[in-house]
Amino acid sequence: MNKCKLIKTSLLKLFILIVVVLFGCTKKESETSEYRIIRIEAHEFKFNMPDTISAGYNVFRLINHGNLIHEGLIFRFTNDSFTIKSYIDSVAAGIDFPSFSLDLGGPGMTTPYDSNEVIINLTPGKYGIVCWVDNHLMLGMNKDFFVTETSSEIGSKPKEDLVLELSDTAFTFSKLPVKGSNLIKVINVGADNHEVDFIKLFKGVTSKEYIKWKITRDGDPKGLPVGGSLDINPGYEIWLPMTFKEGKYLLTCVVPNKKSGKSHLEEGKFFEFEIK
Repeated sequence: MNKCKLIKTSLLKLFILIVVVLFGCTKKESETSEYRIIRIEAHEFKFNMPDTISAGYNVFRLINHGNLIHEGLIFRFTNDSFTIKSYIDSVAAGIDFPSFSLDLGGPGMTTPYDSNEVIINLTPGKYGIVCWVDNHLMLGMNKDFFVTETSSEIGSKPKEDLVLELSDTAFTFSKLPVKGSNLIKVINVGADNHEVDFIKLFKGVTSKEYIKWKITRDGDPKGLPVGGSLDINPGYEIWLPMTFKEGKYLLTCVVPNKKSGKSHLEEGKFFEFEIK
């Protein structure tokens, strides 16, 4: 999520393409799931996805076909009289959290030719999806869709391997992730909106060095996004299917504090762990 305007420069775009090609960071897309898979095809600059989907637990899989980083925040309109244009107009007016929308998470920063997914339980209603990277929202990466009642039960509540709580000041795991596949339940226990980006630090890079780069954008990138969810309103939850390889990882949240205007990362919210 990029409501703080933490932009990706042209150098970063080129650097990520090189990393993806040379180091094989792309994940093989799974075709099997006990849940409905909603494919979100991301391009410069548009989303292709169904206009109507069924209520319940759905896997939202963002496949990035573009040459830039993309992401997909899913939100619900609290009043059906509002439209995606209403949302765009609010953002253009400097309102990062429109009063008529409820943020429910969604696939976080996804590098070119890669994919990320989250599991979200949606009830019938009117929804929207937007990309908060740079000005992609304004360039066309926005779409509304509808969730309808369904008579078929596909997928029960996910059974997570571990829980990650997002508070206003910290990330707290019930236990640490392990090498290989992990299904992580993410719940916002704070008073603010929160997100989680999983960053795989490049070899030899410290958390302090990555955070300094993230805030200043001075020099070459210090890590690569490998999954996560965009911001979630207080009290809501999603599930993240994650696969970890050996290395050091950093959790960050760049959603702005509604009072101070600073990102939660700038205020000291991050967490590092290592997979051996």
